[in-house]
Amino acid sequence: MTKISVIMPVYNTNETYLKKAIESILSQTYKDFEFLIIDDASDTNISDIVSAYKDSRIKFHRLDENRGASGARNYALDHACGEYIAVMDSDDIAFPDRFEKQLAYFNQHPEVGCLGGQIEVIGDDKSKLEFPQLNSNQEIEAFLTFNGCVFCHSTVMIKRDILEKNHIRYNAHYILAEDYDLWVSLMGNTQFAIMRDKLIYYRFHFENISHRKKHLLASSTSEVQKTAIKKYCSLSDDNYINTLFKLFRNEPINENEILSIDKEIKFIIEQLPKERAPFVIHLLHKRLKKQYYKTHSLSNLILLSRSPLNQLLGISIGFRLFCIVTRGLLSFKK
Repeated sequence: MTKISVIMPVYNTNETYLKKAIESILSQTYKDFEFLIIDDASDTNISDIVSAYKDSRIKFHRLDENRGASGARNYALDHACGEYIAVMDSDDIAFPDRFEKQLAYFNQHPEVGCLGGQIEVIGDDKSKLEFPQLNSNQEIEAFLTFNGCVFCHSTVMIKRDILEKNHIRYNAHYILAEDYDLWVSLMGNTQFAIMRDKLIYYRFHFENISHRKKHLLASSTSEVQKTAIKKYCSLSDDNYINTLFKLFRNEPINENEILSIDKEIKFIIEQLPKERAPFVIHLLHKRLKKQYYKTHSLSNLILLSRSPLNQLLGISIGFRLFCIVTRGLLSFKK
């Protein structure tokens, strides 16, 4: 069996970017892989660019119609035969030892099924993109649930049998957040890890679709995050899911929500799997403190400070009084 299947969709990618992406894969220090390049019905002649590389590991497919990035990646997954799936975007550049380092990590940590790494940003506007460095599966699952996407897509390698056994594929409904949805689908089916090594030159440029369609990305991300909260916290009621969603998005809560939120949070904590409860309570403690900072209404701050939630999550009287004075009273004077 081929060890790695590299999957890379292409749609009207700049020729220079595409060549550098292809060459970075072909020059990997680890050689046992197949390279599935899927042309998603591009307007330009991608086949001419790819055919110039005389390498038997390349398996080129051109789709008859445009299916979007998710459809092209799913096509590649359906035709992949490697033990591992290495994700690659057509405008990024892999470090030469990416595959070698990731396989070594998998060998040392057999419990891990989805592995990402660090990036070096190249191109335009480099300062606006970073991914967190998290040290455990617990931290990664919590970040996916309460913060958002944790992996740079092009750094990820996944054990293919996990995808097959659980019938997991990219969901085209979540436009621009299909990778985030994939990680959420993997939660509970394997463990995650993030290497400290840089694996990819991530090309950030103003033609990135995620840069051009930020509002669409935000909408899809919100949908996926609510799914993650539902799954991670074992919740079925949308009201409870929305309560957590607002807290972790740092959205201000209104007077009616303040009066009812303690009962909702208490119920949520009771529903949590026992192994996750202490960690979520810790996160909720931090988020409730942020709510105090976000609330500038003196009356709402007083209501919030009297909520049983403070005792449940360990918010001290001193902190509550401090916020009433510095947030509420000062706002009232203005």
